[in-house]
Amino acid sequence: MKVFLSYSIMEEERTFILLLGDKFGETGVRTSAVHGPHSRDGSFVSLHGSYMFVGLATQNGRKHEQLQREFNMALEMNIASILLVEEGAVLPDIDTNLDFVITFDRENPQPVIDKVNELVEKYENGDAKLAYKFAYNIGGQAIINLVSKMSKYKVQMA
Repeated sequence: MKVFLSYSIMEEERTFILLLGDKFGETGVRTSAVHGPHSRDGSFVSLHGSYMFVGLATQNGRKHEQLQREFNMALEMNIASILLVEEGAVLPDIDTNLDFVITFDRENPQPVIDKVNELVEKYENGDAKLAYKFAYNIGGQAIINLVSKMSKYKVQMA
């Protein structure tokens, strides 16, 4: 199984993507991400073989346009998706009313943890195909871990 990671973060926050990749790796899930001058074509190719899309946009991220494009590609390709958007990040091309677009406050991770748990439960107990159930279960665990670590990072930075 492969998860596509897309992000719009500050360089100093790159550790969060590494932590997310490590958490997926613990469960045997491979991750891929494409950034650079040829990212449009590379994103499509990498997304094509993915079971899940996980996106992270922080308030001061520098690649919001690329993240939005990759998220919309994942939706068009019917890939299970979770997009975390920090309060204050502006993503005009994203429908924030979708269940799997989750706004978060770094200093208060509990609402995100609750929302992710609800999302996982919805797909586990619903009529979703097995791949979605598995993706949201594994992805949900990784995201809860990430949000918990981000809140601790924020406290250390203050």
